[in-house]
Amino acid sequence: MESAFATSPTVASPAFRKNASTRNRSALPSALSRRWTSLFPSMEPLREVYMQHILSLFERHPTMRIRHPRETLAKTRTRERPMTLPKNTARWLGSYAVGLLADQAYYLSLSWYAAALTPDPMVVGTVMGIGSLPRALLLLPGGMLADRFGTKRVATISSALKAAVIFIACLSAARSGAETVTGLAMTAVLVGAFDAIFLPAIQSMPWAVAEPSRVPMVQKQFSVVQRCGVVLGPALAGLMLAQWPVALVYGAIGACFALSAVALNSVTTRTGPDDIDAHPQKGTLRTLVELMQKRPCRAMLALVAVSELVCSGAFSTGITLLVDYRGWGAATMGLLVTAYGAGSVAGAAASLTSRGRHPLGLVVAASMTVMGIALCLVAASPSAELAAAGVALSGAAAGEASAFLTASYLGSVESGEGGRSMAVLSLASFGTASLSSFLCGAIAQAWGAAAVFTVFGFALVAIAVWAARCAALRIPV
Repeated sequence: MESAFATSPTVASPAFRKNASTRNRSALPSALSRRWTSLFPSMEPLREVYMQHILSLFERHPTMRIRHPRETLAKTRTRERPMTLPKNTARWLGSYAVGLLADQAYYLSLSWYAAALTPDPMVVGTVMGIGSLPRALLLLPGGMLADRFGTKRVATISSALKAAVIFIACLSAARSGAETVTGLAMTAVLVGAFDAIFLPAIQSMPWAVAEPSRVPMVQKQFSVVQRCGVVLGPALAGLMLAQWPVALVYGAIGACFALSAVALNSVTTRTGPDDIDAHPQKGTLRTLVELMQKRPCRAMLALVAVSELVCSGAFSTGITLLVDYRGWGAATMGLLVTAYGAGSVAGAAASLTSRGRHPLGLVVAASMTVMGIALCLVAASPSAELAAAGVALSGAAAGEASAFLTASYLGSVESGEGGRSMAVLSLASFGTASLSSFLCGAIAQAWGAAAVFTVFGFALVAIAVWAARCAALRIPV
């Protein structure tokens, strides 16, 4: 027997589906009513209830139409895959990569030229500290500017201003033939100030270049680029410092900053400059209070702060002290630093394959447990090769945990508050990282260089236990 619905224009006819927006909405309920009566005469009392429900659906959703199963299947097949990289996002990541290489090269050249000008390590430390001080003080105002005027505009202007400062230093070095301590300090202050404005803007740009559902994935891609820049930047800077004069080094760094600004200006944002609210409804203090009231954000900030306190000193000052204590030489120190950088890149890249099946707390806890065990392995390793393997493993775990934490944090805040929220995250990271070196030195002085990695390893395992039990971190990643 042929089905009564085989010729129904409300279900199978392409012409009906094509003209559904212009057809009278009462046609569908009437047609269904006639079919119902012919097929199910014994269920006549339920017909009126059913038809009232259908009519109420069309009243609440006037644009609703029947979608053929083939349309739904085609939409599912063409859905964007997690690993895709749109051209606009690629331009943004490329502009950040160029600027990051310039940033790493500048700070390495700053310490190199300061050490060449004076044998006093106190003066070198003062020059470096002067450069980092405005970056720490102006991060929150930089986030306010990014939320107020737009992330793309603030990032582009601040990158261009850094290029201008470096070009002025280049001209000064070319005219005098060498740098001075005063010139280095003035340049460091200006670059640090503009960098503090640049960082929150560029870090919160995933909201501007990607759909809200894609923000965590784009942030993970950002973390991969960031890790690569941190590894490659010092290596390229070392080659330039060994071969080129001061003016040429500054010229190359300034050109990279300028290229980054031009590339940023070509990025298309989802929200144009005209759509930026000139009078934000919420002030900065209220935004920060609401951010701290969110349990997931508060837990993620605590994890980032404690992790930086533990890891930053171990993989900078701790490695230096361990290599010096065991007499492995400068080449081994370079090997360990490279192993950590390569591991962190691999860990951040591994986070891109996530499918959102596991809670954030469990993933971070597993990574921190691996990192803690690897640090204990470094402390007990009798050879440099085994220590390099432990450092690489801990770097991979650190890169993965950092990528997941940053992506989940950015996905938990509102789009109009990204600049200030990322400024708070940067403050939590930079503030504790500066204390980590002092803590590392105190532990090494009391119990030896190897004890630094043992103490920090057990601390990471303890943090991992808390992260696994934290209810606020049960976010799928």
